[in-house]
Amino acid sequence: MRFLQRVSAFDVKGGFWQRGYMKAERDITAESWFFRGHFHNDPCMPGTLILEGGLQLMMFYLAAIGQSLHRDGYRFQPAFEEKILVKCRGQVTPRNRQLTYECHVSSLTLEGDTPRLTGTLLCTVDGLLSFQAEHVSLCLTPAA
Repeated sequence: MRFLQRVSAFDVKGGFWQRGYMKAERDITAESWFFRGHFHNDPCMPGTLILEGGLQLMMFYLAAIGQSLHRDGYRFQPAFEEKILVKCRGQVTPRNRQLTYECHVSSLTLEGDTPRLTGTLLCTVDGLLSFQAEHVSLCLTPAA
């Protein structure tokens, strides 16, 4: 379930709040595996998988800034203390060609044993905004 194929932008001082920004793309084809099971005779990429791709982008960001280097045995885990506001405005269908993920970091906590990244995820399909999730938080936590 690797959703990111290319990272095209990475800026630790970029984004809406100048606290970090990352962008990645995934090519879409009519043969993409997730179309086979969702929906019969009307295939589209499930919104939960679009969110999973955004979480993978956040994981990559934390790893890229070095937070996983000295944390063997840790795992990435979404944090659900705050409600995530999700807006789905369009679909990813077999006719589409590219899904673009963006993460705008709103806060980054690196103190202690549990680094945490919070931000807004945006996904565009062939250049049109189709998915937005606000207040998404991801932690790097010691394995239980």
